[in-house]
Amino acid sequence: MMERKYLVLGFFILTYVLFIIFPRKRTISALSCSFLIILFTRASLLQILSFVNWNVMGIFLGTLVVADIFMLSKAPAFLAEQMTIRVKDAPAGLLFCSFF
Repeated sequence: MMERKYLVLGFFILTYVLFIIFPRKRTISALSCSFLIILFTRASLLQILSFVNWNVMGIFLGTLVVADIFMLSKAPAFLAEQMTIRVKDAPAGLLFCSFF
């Protein structure tokens, strides 16, 4: 049982290394390492599904949906435009953004 923990920890570290090396291929990296964990630990599908914290997955999904809707609303572009209209100096703009 203990060696399974080290194996999973190794794949977890490998996943983050792949995230850093290939930032545009994060989905492929995560899915590949997940598949390797399933393959090498020989866990059943029910065991794997019982390890997932579904509350956290729901929070992630909700956050992604809200962020996507926010980006589609063009609100960040509007706020950036308003800031550039009001603040003419780049360092002052950065300082202004740090307060909000």
